[in-house]
Amino acid sequence: MGLCGFMSERMNRDRSIDGAVSLEIDPYGEEFLGDPYAFHTELRDAGPVVYLPKYDVVVLARYEDVRTALEDPGTYCSRRGVGLSDFHLEEPWRLPSIILEADAPLHTKTRKVLNEALSRSALAALGKRTYRWHQGSRRSVSVVGLP
Repeated sequence: MGLCGFMSERMNRDRSIDGAVSLEIDPYGEEFLGDPYAFHTELRDAGPVVYLPKYDVVVLARYEDVRTALEDPGTYCSRRGVGLSDFHLEEPWRLPSIILEADAPLHTKTRKVLNEALSRSALAALGKRTYRWHQGSRRSVSVVGLP
């Protein structure tokens, strides 16, 4: 999720945000990935906005702050990228996803279609059809059933 609207204008030249605490945490490092819980606590305790200079990004780690950001597409958006790359500032390294890198109203339409296709009942029916299709074949097939 990137910063959009007025929030992007509050960024400093080094992409930090005034008031953000800077931490030398590497969320992709072996130490973090081996036991992320202490780092999550450190991020949450540091403040509502934390700057990670190694990746030149700001992060939100508190539940309420993340929820607020997800519900505020005027300030935060997905269309600029949801990872470390900002597709507005640099050439995307892949085609933007119509699921992840989309904001309303496109995201709303796409999510509705996916919700229908991936509902519990749709997946259960698919599992049954897949099993029936493979019955009688010489291949061993395991089907994970939904309760």
